[in-house]
Amino acid sequence: VGLPRAASSVLLYYITRVLGHCLFWLGWIVLMLFSMELSLQAIIIFAVLFAAIAGAIAFFFARYRKGVFASLLAWLPRIPLLRRASRAIERHREALLEIDEQILQLHRFRRKAFYAALAYEIGSRVVASLEFFFILLAVEGQASILDAITINAASSLILNLFFFVPFELGTREGGLYLILQSIGYMSGLGVFIGLVNRLRELVWILIGLLMMLISGRMPQKKELMDMMGAKSRT
Repeated sequence: VGLPRAASSVLLYYITRVLGHCLFWLGWIVLMLFSMELSLQAIIIFAVLFAAIAGAIAFFFARYRKGVFASLLAWLPRIPLLRRASRAIERHREALLEIDEQILQLHRFRRKAFYAALAYEIGSRVVASLEFFFILLAVEGQASILDAITINAASSLILNLFFFVPFELGTREGGLYLILQSIGYMSGLGVFIGLVNRLRELVWILIGLLMMLISGRMPQKKELMDMMGAKSRT
């Protein structure tokens, strides 16, 4: 598909993913504020969190309309510690601006497709919450959709705050431990849920590799290592 189109597709995927995360968190905060009795301290925390996420979304869209890389090229030289990096990036200005144009075309000319993709992303997070619902139902004998959404939203927020930890080692289980404890479940159940999450991921990775093997598109060793490296960073 060519480098500009391939790069823009990958960036659009991550843009949609990040926006989906943020909108899912906003919806969860609204649910918490209007469906649960919270202390004044909790209300303030949720209100600040809502304002911060909403502000980040508004800032992103303001920059997005002007171009992701165009904004980056404009801001990097103003940051003293990144001026050297900005000079290296400046050499690729034309290629980056071409990728920018590919990214902007989706929002300018195919808005329905853009917002449909965003809706699917948010919907997928709601569906993913059912994993926690069924685990709680199997272990505890009772569960609520709100609890499942809370676990999913809060755990994904913690994982994104600690994105620099390779393979989410400890952060997923520790986060689930604290979340389950805070909403009235056995805290040790969080570790069990974390292990089930990882088992589910391994099963789907194996299914994906099997499908690539069947289709004759199995990646080479170097490509596979690159994929695993990208997974550890995300």
